[in-house]
Amino acid sequence: MNDLSPHLTYVLNLHWDVLAFNQPADECFCFSQVGSEQRNFLWLLFTSEHYRELFCHWERDAYRLLASFRRDYALAVKDNYIQELVNKLLKTSPDFYGMWHKHEIYEPCNGVRELNVNGQVTTFGYTSMITDAERHLRLIVYAKD
Repeated sequence: MNDLSPHLTYVLNLHWDVLAFNQPADECFCFSQVGSEQRNFLWLLFTSEHYRELFCHWERDAYRLLASFRRDYALAVKDNYIQELVNKLLKTSPDFYGMWHKHEIYEPCNGVRELNVNGQVTTFGYTSMITDAERHLRLIVYAKD
């Protein structure tokens, strides 16, 4: 992942736990500022004020990310861990609660996002690649346009 610098790069599992990240991703998403047990992208997206400020179009992006998460949720629907995560978010975040009950699935795992990086709007192209299908590991890369 360090070879992909200066691109923002991180790895998610099926539950969207952030398992690894490079320095540029950490500088943007502040992964190292939370304990590994709370380093879940979906949790951070819906509970962190930093993420609300980071994503220039937070509501649209959160909705699409949650709709993408549903794809992975469907694979692990009987998994206690993922159920606990969803239940905690339903109780913690009114936005998550409202979006979760729309039951939509968003297929594309690539596109363009605007992030507020150090007070400056920066446009990134992003893509997601399965790196280990058996372990459900996904590499996410954000590259400046």
